[in-house]
Amino acid sequence: MAATMQKDFDKLVPTFKATVDAVDCRNVSCIVKLRWPSFNEAFTSLEKLETFLPTSRCGVAVSLDPPPDPKAVYTTEILLDCQVAKYPAAGQ
Repeated sequence: MAATMQKDFDKLVPTFKATVDAVDCRNVSCIVKLRWPSFNEAFTSLEKLETFLPTSRCGVAVSLDPPPDPKAVYTTEILLDCQVAKYPAAGQ
């Protein structure tokens, strides 16, 4: 699942001015660490990114805590919970 997530995010992030720093997947979830040139870029991108996620059957959680310097490089993690995508009967 990690290779698929990495490939999917690598296709998307250039549009959103982000870089994939890491993808860590377990049985039914992944954490994707993304980096932007600034907090403002991250905030604007994530509003749009959620609608473009190729893993749309996965639940998405992200926290954007404002940094001390909004113009500094900004990194955050996206949690993807793919329980229903991997085991459709679990969502019923």
